[in-house]
Amino acid sequence: MVIILLLSGGTMHLSAQRFHHGLLGEPLHSPSVSTVDSLRKPVFHDSWFSRDKGLHGAGSLILTAAVFNVQYRFGKSVREDAVLTSVGTALMVGISKELFDASRVNNHFSYKDLIYDVLGIMIAGVLISSD
Repeated sequence: MVIILLLSGGTMHLSAQRFHHGLLGEPLHSPSVSTVDSLRKPVFHDSWFSRDKGLHGAGSLILTAAVFNVQYRFGKSVREDAVLTSVGTALMVGISKELFDASRVNNHFSYKDLIYDVLGIMIAGVLISSD
């Protein structure tokens, strides 16, 4: 964290700014993060409709279906056990991803992402049960 001291009109203002740099040295900025002032916690704007939400839903659907197919078709498990294992695995991956996001600077835990994860798991469940 770099502390910048600004002098203006005889008064001093102290502000903290973070600088993050990419591979080529250019500053990285997150368009979804804003702050009222630099000493407050970031405010995240988490839209209900975005590419990220689609990826969460699709990823959960694919993971649920893949785990089910591996366990039921190739592993010769009982159907109910394969469904429970696939749903549980996809849900754990989604929760783990959000906990990981919460631990990173300029990121947060998104319950909206988890809702899209659950929607993907539910759609996979419908597809799995229609076999």
